[in-house]
Amino acid sequence: MINRRRIFFILTTFLFAFLIAAAAADISFLAQKKFKTVDDYLYAKRFNQGKGNNNNAKNDKIVLVTIDDETVKKLGPLPFNLSIHARALSKILEGAPKVVGVDVVFEDTDYLYDAPDIADVLKGAKNHVVLAAHNKDIEHFILNLYTREKKTDPYVKIFKDARFVSGANNRVLHKSCYEDINVSSLLIGKFDDDLYYPPFPAAVAAKYLNAKFGNNIPKDLKYAYMGNTKIPAYADLDGCSYFGMLINYVGIGSAGAFQTVSFEKLDQTDPSVFKDKIVLVGATDSRSTDVYSTPLSAGTPEIVVFANAVDTLVNGRFIAPMDIELQAAMVFALGLCVFFTTYFAQRKIALGAALGLIVGAKLLADALFSCAAAYVYFVPFACCVPMCFLGASVFKDIKTRLKNPV
Repeated sequence: MINRRRIFFILTTFLFAFLIAAAAADISFLAQKKFKTVDDYLYAKRFNQGKGNNNNAKNDKIVLVTIDDETVKKLGPLPFNLSIHARALSKILEGAPKVVGVDVVFEDTDYLYDAPDIADVLKGAKNHVVLAAHNKDIEHFILNLYTREKKTDPYVKIFKDARFVSGANNRVLHKSCYEDINVSSLLIGKFDDDLYYPPFPAAVAAKYLNAKFGNNIPKDLKYAYMGNTKIPAYADLDGCSYFGMLINYVGIGSAGAFQTVSFEKLDQTDPSVFKDKIVLVGATDSRSTDVYSTPLSAGTPEIVVFANAVDTLVNGRFIAPMDIELQAAMVFALGLCVFFTTYFAQRKIALGAALGLIVGAKLLADALFSCAAAYVYFVPFACCVPMCFLGASVFKDIKTRLKNPV
């Protein structure tokens, strides 16, 4: 004879387990948005613990020309006269690099009206030069240059014949919620603005690879494109219309793993060191305010962060965020496992198993990051386990009382 009471308890157990696991998974991802600090912290620590997929790599494609303390001591503080930049750029271009990215502050657009030296160098460039935007006037100039619109502005006319000169946006570093490790990703596009010009590192990488960078994609896609290269992207950037690429940092230390030439020693440098390279020019001096906390150091110069982003793009060393749907399925499955373990096992054993599953989730996230360059949130796993443990414990107590009424 069928024991209907037993069947009822079995069905309600499975139904309750499903509901608890599903609710815990949903709440866990809401918790992740509130506690992003934890995942940002773990993301950074994976590099410092030698778990980065690119942690010990060396880069032979990028050369940094740094405006360091010795340069400032000799030439004075930034901004320099554009004739100084013209001479430096001419020296670099003499070495026939594939692309030069200039991330130096051009404070006053009036410089462009009376800057024949820099204009001549740019007009005569036979290699790509990418100029970074710093203020609204320069952004206006860069945007006009990028869209190749023929405006009447005098400073645009200066550059209208410079076929190899293009512009890019340097306000593209996304700061994480973890205050000590701020920069985790590069903003690589915008959903709703066709005139959004490309991020500086992506523009440099695209010129190097002779590829077109596509930075405007629908929300339902998970990739940006640079030629045939798919760039894993994610759109969960504080509810903004931007989407980003996780930066795979190279090496450990404030300078990373890039060859460096001091700006003030360019005259003494053999131009051949730049041949076929990506040359990035930027400030690293102690007075510079363009510094960020990163997994490399607490005061990483902006140009070094950009170099790491360029390295990620050029070498295809992408860190791919795992699909949220797949992560949600994994968290749900973990919730079911915790529920049934708690329901069928003794309380102490179940508690030990729950703690072990949290540790296992952390180790799994680290392993995926290190071995497969896959980024998985840890917070949802950590939140789901105790919720399912408590839910199963309460359900077990209620069911025991119903079976054995006093």
